[in-house]
Amino acid sequence: MERREDDRQWENEKWVDDNKKFIIENRLRKDNTQKRQQMQAYNQSEGFVVHWDYTLGLPRRSNYSQVVFGVYNGQQVICQPRLVEPRESETENQNHNRCIFGDSHQVFEVPAHPDTLMIMEVQIPFSKRVEDNVGRTETYGWTQVDLFDHNKQLKRGKFKCPVYYGPTSPEITVEEIQNLEPIPNCWVYFRIGYPNDKDYGEVKTIYPEQTQHEYIMSVLFI
Repeated sequence: MERREDDRQWENEKWVDDNKKFIIENRLRKDNTQKRQQMQAYNQSEGFVVHWDYTLGLPRRSNYSQVVFGVYNGQQVICQPRLVEPRESETENQNHNRCIFGDSHQVFEVPAHPDTLMIMEVQIPFSKRVEDNVGRTETYGWTQVDLFDHNKQLKRGKFKCPVYYGPTSPEITVEEIQNLEPIPNCWVYFRIGYPNDKDYGEVKTIYPEQTQHEYIMSVLFI
């Protein structure tokens, strides 16, 4: 009888201890989740980083390629156009060239707004030397991506954007994008992340053969 009572008491104490452990672990898990969310919240002063990986579907006549990008919200210029410097193109297939960039740009002081777009021009310069390309650069096409969701958080990830026939229209609205005509098989591949973002800033390779399947289309194009 005493043994049964001892067993019952031991089981009760064990249940209390297990319950305490569960409560503590659950509380710690919630705290860690909140800290992680706070750490990942978009900070306008720190901005974000665009990692330019590659462009596919370039014309065979292109010896070099470059990208010019800026950030806009309708008529408002948020970030003045910047240059992803020219790189040599290489053969993709019998019909197209491709260009591997492997470059990154950090962009500061962009207010979070769901209508803010990053506008990109895919260009074919005359030379790899920037100073030789003044007045000798062709705009092949352009595209765009939305940067923030409706909770004003940065849309991090690996993205591929279809390249459209010009002319470039930085003031375009999200609704108007559906009316654009894409250039067949031409895409820009890039990553957007926070500074020091291990999820999207560090990759083993950027070559299309190994990575092309990892990129997704923005909801703008679906």
